[in-house]
Amino acid sequence: IVRTATGEFWLSDEYGPSIMKVSPDGKILARYVPQGTASPNAGYPEFDTLPGILARRADNRGMESLAISPDGQTLFAAMQSPLSVPTLAAGNISRSARIIAFNTQTGQPEAEYVYGMEIVNSFDRRVGGDQSEMKISGMSWYGPNELLVDERTDNVARLYRITIDPSRNILGGQFDDPKTSPSLEQSLPA
Repeated sequence: IVRTATGEFWLSDEYGPSIMKVSPDGKILARYVPQGTASPNAGYPEFDTLPGILARRADNRGMESLAISPDGQTLFAAMQSPLSVPTLAAGNISRSARIIAFNTQTGQPEAEYVYGMEIVNSFDRRVGGDQSEMKISGMSWYGPNELLVDERTDNVARLYRITIDPSRNILGGQFDDPKTSPSLEQSLPA
């Protein structure tokens, strides 16, 4: 959850996965979901503007954290874990998580970046080599094109400062197509 200068809130939802804009009094003003997943009976404005491939998240591993730029124009939303593309097994061993840069004024994603997660064997030996135990659990704005990312297992947490490189934007490219083989999740992180 992040709060804007005007008192509104942005929330992420790991089950949707989705991003919601909420008024200071708790009313959902808009919900943004992956393409093809909008519900006509949501009871509030719902827009399917996020990349459709995000719907391929593993259960309970959707959008886990948000960060907002100081001007309030850009919201960064991180998927907690790699997507299940083409299969859950591929996602469970992948190190490639996704971060979406979202324009808060237009309700459209502006960019999608690959976050290369740590190798679990050197991060936390207590999980027996299970790469799916690696998660992004928090994120914060640090500076122009920089974010702080909290990467963790249940036993260990570490904070990383990352640089967002606009030239590495994959939004709308081959890795947003679930038919791409090998998928992003089957490739090593950039």
